[in-house]
Parts: sequence; structure tokens; C-alpha cells
Amino acid sequence: MFSNKLNIVIKIAKQAGAFLIDRLNSGKKISIEIKAVNDFVTEVDKQAESLIVSLLKKSFPDYGIMAEENYSDKTIPPNLYWVIDPLDGTTNYIHGFPSFCVSIGLCENKTPLMGVIYDPTRDELFCAQTGKGAFLNGSPITVSETKNMQGALIGTGFPFRNFAIMEKYLDCFSSVLKRCQGIRRPGSAAIDLAYVACGRLDAFWEHGLHPWDCAAGSIIIKEAGGTVTDFTGGKDYLFSRTFIASNTIIHNEIQEIVISSMPLKYPF
Repeated sequence: MFSNKLNIVIKIAKQAGAFLIDRLNSGKKISIEIKAVNDFVTEVDKQAESLIVSLLKKSFPDYGIMAEENYSDKTIPPNLYWVIDPLDGTTNYIHGFPSFCVSIGLCENKTPLMGVIYDPTRDELFCAQTGKGAFLNGSPITVSETKNMQGALIGTGFPFRNFAIMEKYLDCFSSVLKRCQGIRRPGSAAIDLAYVACGRLDAFWEHGLHPWDCAAGSIIIKEAGGTVTDFTGGKDYLFSRTFIASNTIIHNEIQEIVISSMPLKYPF
């Protein structure tokens, strides 16, 4: 059903996910480094990333790599490149909170072409490639049919690295909460995007995301019938650091709320 390339990436994501679970259940102490305020990296992040990169390079030696923990040059690689988050939800992982995943996207320039998100705690594999639809564990998925904000469950992420905009974010949070059924913040953006794609969430917004947070999820959402934009409604959602995703039906409505409270450009 899937292309050979996608099957290879699925296998790699599952290998990395199994490593994360095995390491978490081993009982061994996990070494933690602080990258910035409330921004952590563990030895497990680095080991999982090395595993993914080595396997991808073996199968696709001509493709570039943009990976969270070890990619020093954040410019866009030439031609086709993999965008990798080996452990999205590191803080959750450190605490044993079961919301983390492996995220691998394939991009050309600023356009995602393929995405795989694997949640090893639930054994849920979300994937998509351009023009082929989106899937959860091999079954087709689509975004929700929620027709307005009043009936919507919305995902978001807190500005845990940049408290300078906390008041603006809280204003935005309040405005969204007053218009919808509820807001969820599980702490893994990639999982949130997968949930938009399969209809568990109706929309999602966050500022400060990196390409590795959203490359895979964005193509999965689009192939599931959803819409992904930056805060302005444009297509620079991978690199602008502003991100909105939805079931398409309520996109304009949530975008209007977000831009009324939040700055449109990053850094703020």
C-alpha cells in the first residue's frame, strides 16, 4: 500500500520508538542537559537521533539532514532533506508522562512531502505522503467535520521558552477558550498535529515551533483534508515559527482569534 521509501521510514521510526520505550523501562538513570530555560535534552534524545540519522543515511545517502539535537546549520539544506525530531515531548519523557513520539518528515525547500509520527506508548503510527492520503496504523484518516469553534476541541503549546510574551499568549488562550469546547496541551506538538489529522482535535496553534516539530505533522494534516498556515495565513509555517492547523472549516475563525492577540512574526 505504501511506497518503498515510506515503508523504510516507518520501520526506522518504529525502531527509534522501541528504543525510547526500552530505555525508559530499563530503570537506568537518564542524563539530562539544560539547553535553555525549561528546554531539556537527554542522552536518549541524542542516541535516538543518531540511530535515525544513521539508518536514513544508509538508505538515502544523497538526502540532507535537519535534526533537532545535532544539526548545527539551521539553514535549509539543498534538494531533498529529512527533518527529524527523535523525541518530541522530552519533558514528558523525563517524567514518564506518556505523551511523546518520534517525528520524521521529508521536505523539499519549504514543502513537506512525506511524514511519519510514531507514538510508541500507544503503538500509533501516523503517516502520509503527497497525493496519497493520510493513515493511522494503515487505516485512512480524515480531519473532523466540526463546523464552528463552539463545538471544537483545540490543541496548543505554552510559550515555555519565552515568557516575554506570556501575557499576550494568556490573552489569546482566554479568547480561544471562551469560544470553544475546550483546550488541551499534552506537551508534544507532533502528537497534537497527528490528532488534528485524525479528528481528535479540531485545530491547533502555537508560536515558536521549529521545522522538526511540525514538518511531518503538517503533511499528514494536509493529506487528511486539513489546512496548515502561519499566523498570517501564509505558507511559511515551517520556518516562520508561527503555526495554525485545523480541519479547514474553522481555520479562518481560529486564525482571527489568534492574530487579534498574538504578534504575527518571530522573534517577538
